[in-house]
Amino acid sequence: MTTDTNTERMLVFIGNGKGGVGKSTIALGLIDALGRRWPAARIGVVESDTNNPDVMKSLSGGGREIDAAAFDLADEGGWIGTANWIEEGGRDIIVVSGAAKLSAAICRHAGIIDDVATALGMRQFMLWPIDRM
Repeated sequence: MTTDTNTERMLVFIGNGKGGVGKSTIALGLIDALGRRWPAARIGVVESDTNNPDVMKSLSGGGREIDAAAFDLADEGGWIGTANWIEEGGRDIIVVSGAAKLSAAICRHAGIIDDVATALGMRQFMLWPIDRM
């Protein structure tokens, strides 16, 4: 864990039922903003779009070490893998970049990572960008 006692421990899930609404852009902006707010925080990113991991590809450089992992959240095994990664990693902030078309899987399996985040004392947020175009 970080030695910065002012770091807010949190898990942020960014999702939406369709592609092209800005989920990856929001994830990257949020990672940057939270890293600037809490420079000593250990940040982790879960990329759930294993076919096109935009967020993971965009993390290189920038001078900050960010742990990243990819899990297919379309099935329960991906949620369990994500929960284990969160629990074992000692990270202060986790950003989950949700792939499109995960709405049903979120309803069925999100409790898996909710339980882990709660046990670790992490505040939880969900961002659901809406594109009305």
